[in-house]
Amino acid sequence: MAEQIEKLPDITTSTLDMQFKHLLEVPLAELAAELDLGSIVIVLDALDECGTMETRTKLLHALSEGLARLPSTFRFLIASRDEPDIGAALSCLGVDVRDVPIGDESTSSDIKLCFQQRLACSADAFVGHGLSSNWPGDPVIWQLVALSGGLFIWASTTIRFLESHFPEERLKTVLSASVQAPPHAGLDNLYRVALTHPFDSYDENELVRVRASIRSVRVSPGN
Repeated sequence: MAEQIEKLPDITTSTLDMQFKHLLEVPLAELAAELDLGSIVIVLDALDECGTMETRTKLLHALSEGLARLPSTFRFLIASRDEPDIGAALSCLGVDVRDVPIGDESTSSDIKLCFQQRLACSADAFVGHGLSSNWPGDPVIWQLVALSGGLFIWASTTIRFLESHFPEERLKTVLSASVQAPPHAGLDNLYRVALTHPFDSYDENELVRVRASIRSVRVSPGN
């Protein structure tokens, strides 16, 4: 890849098709020809996060055209939500599509373990807050697992929200504001809670921090 960049210093401003060819296709083909590599799995995670349906058109075209030209040594595992444009672009490759369940017993068990370890009263983020020895307790843990809808992003966002300050108060806010809903709706609601909670808080210390953060923002003239 470094050799290709030296040969083509303007490659970063070239089209995605050209970038795929010279930065991926050519180097990988040379490796496969020179070495007995065996099967190599390359993971493309969260393809749906690469822009919107309108902005990822060129990327999907480059992938649908380029992946088919790569040596069979390289196998690709693409993780994505079931977006129509992604499915249509990759369908020409004859991909093996598998649905990954969320909210099943295995996922719930992993999320429960994550909550138990990260929300333990002895965890560094909660030492000094005067929490009870069994905080937050199994019933609350299971309630959080159910509210996560099988999404680790919901669990990790909730944990970071509770770790930032006032864990008991914030836990009550999350539980009272969150209701069973489709996973993405639950995630949206959690972000809403995290963004609005400081302004609704009656704790002066937290409000002082919010005011200090807002005061540091400067708007340039004309904006």
